[in-house]
Amino acid sequence: MGYGIRVVLVMNRKGGSGKSTLCRALASAAAAKGETVTIFDTDASKSCLKWMQAGKEAGNWSPLVEVIHTLAAHRVADAIGQIYEQPDQEHLILIDTFGGGSEAQDVLAVAAHRIICPMMLSRGDLSETMETANWYLKLHARVEKPGELAGFSVLL
Repeated sequence: MGYGIRVVLVMNRKGGSGKSTLCRALASAAAAKGETVTIFDTDASKSCLKWMQAGKEAGNWSPLVEVIHTLAAHRVADAIGQIYEQPDQEHLILIDTFGGGSEAQDVLAVAAHRIICPMMLSRGDLSETMETANWYLKLHARVEKPGELAGFSVLL
């Protein structure tokens, strides 16, 4: 049974909470199952892009995984639309966000099927995770169709 196209937004307002690590792990697992994976690295640190470059240089990179670095949320949304236009496929789309919060993340959240907020077990992470959850709750008032928003999960 296939899953089709899935879009997962990985976000936490705090930098260093494990967003990029989670994206890399999910991408590796999906590629191992034979799925196509696109990671949109929207963080200025380019950690997912650097991961791809290191994997290619080592000769240990799956052709099923592509990492696209961009700081433009609308470019991500447009690229996701182009993926939907392709023939039926198994495709996991991961969006690795930057720390902080902005309107750009609202655009990305609307495109997602699931929002995952990774959290390390520390007071600082707990505080920022709660702020991220508050962003999600307030997002319902800012979007046109709040009932269609993706679910929100915290991953410890």
